[in-house]
Amino acid sequence: MRQQQVNMFHKLLKDTNLIDLDVADFGGQDIVVLVQNSNKRNNGAPNPFGNIFKSYCKYNLNVKLNPDRQLDLTQPLPEEDRNKFDLVISFDTLEHVKYPHKLCENMVAAAKPSGLVYLSTLFAWPYHSSKDYFRFSPDALKVCFEGLLIDIILCGWDEDSTYLKKQTGVFYFGKKK
Repeated sequence: MRQQQVNMFHKLLKDTNLIDLDVADFGGQDIVVLVQNSNKRNNGAPNPFGNIFKSYCKYNLNVKLNPDRQLDLTQPLPEEDRNKFDLVISFDTLEHVKYPHKLCENMVAAAKPSGLVYLSTLFAWPYHSSKDYFRFSPDALKVCFEGLLIDIILCGWDEDSTYLKKQTGVFYFGKKK
């Protein structure tokens, strides 16, 4: 996990006062979280976001990460998971998805109307899995969300983008219409 990207997400949470939300994590990268405490996830497990979020549900492509829900996030989202979450997040997962635009479509589908979507992924990073398909620029992320019911709030490089060597990742932050 890229610490710079984690710091950017935490700053965004603080700057936009994103608290007391129902959150879905598409990819289950709860390493991005704050300190774990007694708050509970939807399945009764500890909420890794501490007292920041009301609930946290981990959806995953990889059972090793102990998801709350195991789904193929490139297939149509079940009705019970649609229009459900205030914030849908995905960290460093999109590059492992064979059909990235489908995951983006499902992130938007999972968000409530006026809900938020935050996704970060890689641009310059070594190959790191048996399923490591793509690298993305901000333009590519915009294309992944193109035609969906979402407005871009911010989309760009990780905060410190002085040169390619530091442009390790990109992010997309949007609001569902």
